[in-house]
Amino acid sequence: MNSSIDWPELAAQATAAMRRAYVPYSKFPVGAAALTKDGRIVVGCNVENASYGLTLCAECTLVGALQMSGGGKIAAFYRVDGEGKVLMPCGRCRQLLYEHRGSDMQLMTVSGIKTMDQVLPDAFGPENLFRIASELMTESFDAVDVIRTKLDHGILSQAQIAWTIDAYTRGVIAEEQMAALNMAILLNGMNREEIAQWTAAMIASGERMEFSSLRAVNGGPVNAQGSKPTSDKHSTGGVGDKITLPLAPLVAVFGVAVPKLSGRGLGHTGGTLDKLEAIPGWRAALSNEEMMQQLQDVGAVICATGSGLAPADKKIYALRDVTGTVEAIPLIASSIIE
Repeated sequence: MNSSIDWPELAAQATAAMRRAYVPYSKFPVGAAALTKDGRIVVGCNVENASYGLTLCAECTLVGALQMSGGGKIAAFYRVDGEGKVLMPCGRCRQLLYEHRGSDMQLMTVSGIKTMDQVLPDAFGPENLFRIASELMTESFDAVDVIRTKLDHGILSQAQIAWTIDAYTRGVIAEEQMAALNMAILLNGMNREEIAQWTAAMIASGERMEFSSLRAVNGGPVNAQGSKPTSDKHSTGGVGDKITLPLAPLVAVFGVAVPKLSGRGLGHTGGTLDKLEAIPGWRAALSNEEMMQQLQDVGAVICATGSGLAPADKKIYALRDVTGTVEAIPLIASSIIE
């Protein structure tokens, strides 16, 4: 709880506001005062109307005053009745306060100081509407139509490919639907343009790493941007891939940074990460910052792809492993290139 709030001052301000209430029908004046996160005090009182539904509670006029005086979030709230005693907000007004609350908003209640979450637990807020709207949003394409296009030896458009990768990452396309599309791609292939667009869509599904901050050392080579050049190696797969371990440091010796992102086992082959994790103390999961630091200090790094990098590829990679579509050449190519 915030101990710096001047509750007596808020009570006095709420009481003063209560005396300005317009209540010719109920004769029940209410006043409210709120402290904003930036230190202002805003007040409100109830304003009645002969049409009962148009009556404004004190919280309504308070929030209006809040917006008219510059907006902001409420840090503390106090409400009083005609005798200056603490009065709890009604359900509608709790919802109103909830939408304008600060993260740690407190209210004076008949049973002491409480947080907004205690007064209105599990509240329905703007984020719920955004989530529902997102779920109901009309999708650009239908997954079944995309699958049928490839089953019929058709060519997927750039828009279809971009939507497919995005929708699968968002969970709109089900695992079984993506498995069917992977199988259709395995059987009927993709042209070069489709593969390029599929690769670009997978890259766009997550974060991108920027290596321009890497600086050459001891007179090493630099690229056109004046930073250390980078290079990568990726095998197309095999039973005994042993190239990564000697190649990465060999290239790094010549001043070229090698950010080697490796994977787990796929099909019958053991993944590079699975093998390296047999070394006690070796850690596959590095943050982007740790990866960049090792590239600057050592020149090469072998690690797992970070959680934010190409999340679509991670999902498709794992799905291929359990659906017999490891050998899909277009999917192999796009996974390597991105």
